[in-house]
Amino acid sequence: MNKDLVLDISKLISASIVIGICLAIWFIISRVYYIRLKKMLTSKKSVENIQNNSMQHLMFSIIRGVIVFVAIMSVMSIYGINITATVTGLGLASVVVGMALQDSIRDIFRGIGLMSDKFYTVGDVVEFDGRNLEIMAFTLRSTKMRDIDTGDIFTVFNGNIDRAVKLSGVQFIDIPVSYDADYKYVNQVMGETVTEIESVDGIILCSYKGLQAFDSSSCLYRIKITTRQSERPEMRRAALRVIQKKLDEAGIKIPYNQLDVHLDK
Repeated sequence: MNKDLVLDISKLISASIVIGICLAIWFIISRVYYIRLKKMLTSKKSVENIQNNSMQHLMFSIIRGVIVFVAIMSVMSIYGINITATVTGLGLASVVVGMALQDSIRDIFRGIGLMSDKFYTVGDVVEFDGRNLEIMAFTLRSTKMRDIDTGDIFTVFNGNIDRAVKLSGVQFIDIPVSYDADYKYVNQVMGETVTEIESVDGIILCSYKGLQAFDSSSCLYRIKITTRQSERPEMRRAALRVIQKKLDEAGIKIPYNQLDVHLDK
């Protein structure tokens, strides 16, 4: 009985030491995590740190799970429980759960990739599925977006974001002008047009790039505008209104496509 008692006490002490070490590691990691989290929340750029916070929260959860798993396996080993069979059973269970939750797992891994690459953050505008979308919020599993043209708000699972283009605030406007127009006069009018466009509230920069191309029935002159990403459609319309007004005042016609048809007699 004394030997059994001594053995039980030894096992209890060993298990207590293992649990104490795991708790100490968990405490240290938790302190570091919450200190960094507090700094992020008090930072002036806390919105930009949302994705970093999500990544750190994920890593913290993984480390916590590993610590708990190691502690349980160690205690089981100390008490002579066959951990090989337990690990095998957990592996089979993981396979079954993985097959049942493969879509969610795919979304999460895609979200990890988006966050680690820092492809976009809250406030950015991306072109996806033929729409210009502003990123409102995103997690490891899904992204919340707003269509900047219609204002529609919807959620897309990260696993479905297979291809997206991050848009800048730069846009180019090609203006068709008749071949009959004097190019020197056109350049003068374009310079005046750029000055008026730049005075529009919301237009950050505007510049005249010059002749862009010779089209089938017109010369294309290019203007470059820079706006906030979320105001791209509205500022483009504002710039087009100024262009239309200035061309009308200058008497410059915007040509339309013409097609010559020859009929055999």
